[in-house]
Amino acid sequence: MRSPGPASAIEPNAVAAGTPPMPPRGPVIRLVGRSLATVLVIAGSVILLLMLLSGVVNREIVWTASPQRGALAPLAPMRFADSTAMFAAVDAYVADEMRAVRAPGLVIAIVHDRRIVHQRALGYADTKSRRITAETPFILGSLSKSFTAIAVVQLADEGKLALDAPVQQYLSWFTVRDRDAATKITIRQLLNHTSGLPKSAGLQLVRGAEASTGVEDARLVTNVRLHHAPGTTFEYSNANYWLLGLVIEAVTQGSYETYLRSHVLVPLAMEHTYIDERIAEVHGLATGHRIWFGYPRAETLPYYWREMSVGYLISTADDMGRYLLAHLNGGSDGGAPVISARGLAELHTPPAASPYAMGWLIDSVAGIPVLWHTGAVANYHGDMLIIPSSRWGVVLLSNVNNFILEGQLSDAVKGVAALLLGYAPPRQPWFRFRASYALILAAALLWLTWRVWQVVRLRHWAREQRVMGPRSHAWLPAYPLVDPGVALGLLAGVPILLGSPISTLRWFVPDLTDWMILNAVVAIAIAGVRIAFLKMASSSSPEAEPLRPM
Repeated sequence: MRSPGPASAIEPNAVAAGTPPMPPRGPVIRLVGRSLATVLVIAGSVILLLMLLSGVVNREIVWTASPQRGALAPLAPMRFADSTAMFAAVDAYVADEMRAVRAPGLVIAIVHDRRIVHQRALGYADTKSRRITAETPFILGSLSKSFTAIAVVQLADEGKLALDAPVQQYLSWFTVRDRDAATKITIRQLLNHTSGLPKSAGLQLVRGAEASTGVEDARLVTNVRLHHAPGTTFEYSNANYWLLGLVIEAVTQGSYETYLRSHVLVPLAMEHTYIDERIAEVHGLATGHRIWFGYPRAETLPYYWREMSVGYLISTADDMGRYLLAHLNGGSDGGAPVISARGLAELHTPPAASPYAMGWLIDSVAGIPVLWHTGAVANYHGDMLIIPSSRWGVVLLSNVNNFILEGQLSDAVKGVAALLLGYAPPRQPWFRFRASYALILAAALLWLTWRVWQVVRLRHWAREQRVMGPRSHAWLPAYPLVDPGVALGLLAGVPILLGSPISTLRWFVPDLTDWMILNAVVAIAIAGVRIAFLKMASSSSPEAEPLRPM
């Protein structure tokens, strides 16, 4: 058999002239692995930085009720000719605050002594076809917690439970990661938010909507790590009031909703307060809105009825006025009291060194003590406030929410209280909702311009790398990985910084959260294309050496 001559010799890896050889699989896999490692190192550095910052920045996001920090400037006294002039000033102030946050609709009710003395409804319950009224239902958010507190203290008044008894006495399945500490958590500590359960545990309780048995309920808290020893420190957590709702069900051997209706709502003649979203819709439930880059958008979101004790009771301004009257008049709105005088005093009294009583936060307006609470779900916001010394009460409900505007609406209810006390509302800083979103929109436009410029220049960038050659720019493989590393670090680290899971951020601030997610996806895609171009440039160079991310 003849051996082929040199001219006919064929190498196994020969390719057509002028076609760059395909890179071996091994180096490509190593490149991908090293690139991924580099991205993770960069992302980890960003997360670590944000974790360090989380220890020094204020993480009291407004949806987790907290008292006013620091001393306010003295308020200027105001004189009104009569109550008509005062309420006209209130209406003008509330209308200004409503426009300032672009709220679609808002209603306010004011009570004094033993009656509702003023109501004003502004805007629309839906897309400008149905006006808001004092009988329009809204989801109350955490205003629901004070109803839960009343129900618990009622049961204590009747001797059916003890406030200082351990939770495990009523929920045998209840425990947390520290089994010994779990035995020391009491009903009173749940009411006062001093159980040690962290805010983060409460913010993830939307999963509780799917729990229907004690075993499923237990899974939601069994591995929770307490932030504080029970009974020592206030930390607002929805988990506390979720557990209280389950305690009520265990003690009464019935549903939370049934007990609340028969023992609180019916005695107070709150006929337009609902425990079923479908019934509320029949009676004109306002359409909720979320904010998208500064503007409200109507959105119907899931209704988590299993979190009724935390934040999903539905009511009207008129009914909430009746409810505030009960708190100002010994637990009664003209009929038999729904709670004893001693029980009502407990509801309104916080433990030592804590600002939180039972469903009420202790604060002050113009130096005068008030009881107050904010309430929010993703697309509704509410605030209620009572001034026991002067027997005023205010409730304000709106069909929009966003974490940036929450503080502004809560300040508004305190501004109304100031007017009722004869003072001008506190002067507000200029950098509020609209200014914040003007800055966010400017940043979004700059980001979009930058990303479009990156995409448009990708081919030009690739040609530059082929011309320059890999040897003279050995650092370039790391450069494209900074962008996705930082983007992923922000996506994972911002929830840590704010002390809230990404699911909660997307619930309350969907525009900015989706922007972070989109930014990470775009950054990864652009980096992937750049790495591919660099690898192609390296493979086509006769002097190329394998590119290695730094």
